[in-house]
Amino acid sequence: GDAAVHFTVLSAEGKGPSKKDAKHFASKQLLCKLFPSAATPEEALGAATSAKEQYTMRKRAKRLQERPERGRLGVDSHGTSSAGTSAASAGGVGGSKKRPRQDRNADTREADS
Repeated sequence: GDAAVHFTVLSAEGKGPSKKDAKHFASKQLLCKLFPSAATPEEALGAATSAKEQYTMRKRAKRLQERPERGRLGVDSHGTSSAGTSAASAGGVGGSKKRPRQDRNADTREADS
């Protein structure tokens, strides 16, 4: 079945001598609310950093699993590097080529006359 998703809106207010300080204070409060097991704002920041790194690593691993092997650098029997060349890296062979802007404008002016 469909799992119910519940959201809790977190908010925090910061006061300080400048707007920047107030924002930093409010950010610390939000981090502490997001990671209630952290005893200090520094622990909350560490937990947030760790969560961000884990997310990045999972996303990178998933992307590498989905991407087919192509264009990777390889080493031949002579010990020299060789790379696969694709149409995009070889100067757009077979791709659409844009005409210079002045040519496109000239075509438009001729059609308007």
